Amino acid sequence: MAVREYISGEKTPSQIAKEYNICPYTIYTWRDQILGKKNMKTGKRQKNSPKLPDNVPELKEEVQKLTQEAEELRKQVFQLQLERDILEKAAEIIKKGVGISLEKLSNSEKAELIDALRKKYRLNTLLSSLHLSKSSYCYQVNVMKRPDKYQSMRRIIQIFLKNQKVHMGIAVFIWS
Repeated sequence: MAVREYISGEKTPSQIAKEYNICPYTIYTWRDQILGKKNMKTGKRQKNSPKLPDNVPELKEEVQKLTQEAEELRKQVFQLQLERDILEKAAEIIKKGVGISLEKLSNSEKAELIDALRKKYRLNTLLSSLHLSKSSYCYQVNVMKRPDKYQSMRRIIQIFLKNQKVHMGIAVFIWS
């Protein structure tokens, strides 16, 4: 790796030496071992030394293309993992069943999903994936923190229905 950086001209021997914590002369020694030592009289390489390919610029261009493609694939893998995690958490937390659609989720359900996945993903990534604005998310978080103002009334109704031995569905039909 160090010799490649030196030969390609990316770094000087002193920069490489500092990075790998070695002596700069070691790089020259490695270069000579890999490329073969030059004959001091003629200045030509020895016959047994490997020759550098003639198409170095083309190879560099191909390496750059492959690096770009690898980065694009990493982004796609990340996006697919994010979508999978969102769908799994949605099924686990919201329990809407098979065929859950992220577009049909309410903002409060989306906020629950974001809270569940917040340790693994950044907030902005989750917000954009769920098509939820930050202000809506913050509002839903504040709503979830508030106490339920109808909690006491619900408890009274549950006690009443339990004492009356009436099924909840029938009682709702009668009261409405």
